[in-house]
Amino acid sequence: PLRPSTSTAYPILMGSQAEENMELNGGWLEGLLKRQTFEESPTHVIEFKVADGVGKWENYLSKIKRITAKVALGSGRTRTISLIVKDQHETQYLKNMSKNNGYFFREIMMYRDVIPKMDDLLDEIGDDEGPLWAKCLGFRLYDQLVFEDLSASGHVVADRKELMDLKTSIFVVRNIARFHALSKVLLQRGEIPLDVFSESVWCKGDGLSIAIHKYTANLVKAMGTWGHEWKEAKERLEASPLDVIDKFKKAMKPEPTGFSVLTHGDCWTNNFLIRFSKESNEPQAMRFVDLQICSVSPFSYDLHYFLVTSVKPEVQQENEELLVACYCESLKSNLLKFGYEGPIPTIAELQKTMADTAIFRLVASLIITPIVTGVHDNLPDLEEIIAEQAEAMARGEPSPETWNVHDYKNEITKTLVQNSIKFA
Repeated sequence: PLRPSTSTAYPILMGSQAEENMELNGGWLEGLLKRQTFEESPTHVIEFKVADGVGKWENYLSKIKRITAKVALGSGRTRTISLIVKDQHETQYLKNMSKNNGYFFREIMMYRDVIPKMDDLLDEIGDDEGPLWAKCLGFRLYDQLVFEDLSASGHVVADRKELMDLKTSIFVVRNIARFHALSKVLLQRGEIPLDVFSESVWCKGDGLSIAIHKYTANLVKAMGTWGHEWKEAKERLEASPLDVIDKFKKAMKPEPTGFSVLTHGDCWTNNFLIRFSKESNEPQAMRFVDLQICSVSPFSYDLHYFLVTSVKPEVQQENEELLVACYCESLKSNLLKFGYEGPIPTIAELQKTMADTAIFRLVASLIITPIVTGVHDNLPDLEEIIAEQAEAMARGEPSPETWNVHDYKNEITKTLVQNSIKFA
């Protein structure tokens, strides 16, 4: 066995003796590391249990399970570990939606082809802030991924119905900018496979068109109860749902002169796991999860999506310029740190892009905000809701009102949607 030396003096070695000592030290270090790896690695599973990873209406595009296992280590000791297993839905309609949109294919490609390149870039520049994603322990093509359980290291999610305060929102937008900066350097190096990520899942098939028509009708109905000042907006929205779809799809396509990045694509509260200081309650670290609809798009897509799904309405209204400025500052500093060689957008250019792509916020408020911030008590499972709608369409009947997402039971949801309509 290796024992530490009791000597405090180290002789000065010259010539071949020094070279021999370096070789011996190299072999000693290699053996030490291999032994440590073996002693700390599980050799077999003693017992394990499986539980639901999240509650109902806290996750939509997959099934999440938490595995807690007691394992034996190479050293002979035992340890309890926790893992998150993400599986494709097995029910008919949710499974078809997942396969048709390629959610698992896209996320597995992220962890197989893109995240390793981001890790390499962080190592290359000597980054000391750590990764922005959960560690993926493995995957099965194309319906399962296994991750570290971030809750074991103190990461938590905000309450999706109460949303984030200013301090947490600033922390998140800075990290969104960091992710965007990493992706921009990889795009410049040609290390992101555009055959996979050049098109948003929103632009595939006719799912968006169906959703826009359905949810616009529900929103227009709700706007009829908001008072006379909403009359003009209601009439314009009611008359032009197809215009909304066309503008959205056009805005999603990267402009040659615009600042496009690999967007996360689903920047809402439950996809940010944050670790806070126990002493000061300051946010210290953040990890993205659910990299299943990433695509190369204007940077503003993630910011609009985040602002309308994750930030308290009063924080959004009073501090949006500050949040965009914090994004801009973080984007610039990280692009420079990561060695980006192209032009870096100014705050004025970023603000213009936010205004020019306001359609992102309108669409998110139509389809996403009511779902991810709403109160959904006493509703059937999502599979049942989708099945009823699909079967009605197949019979040529109107879609049933099983779930009207714009029947607001959470006042915060209503305020976020109203803010988005004013902005867009």
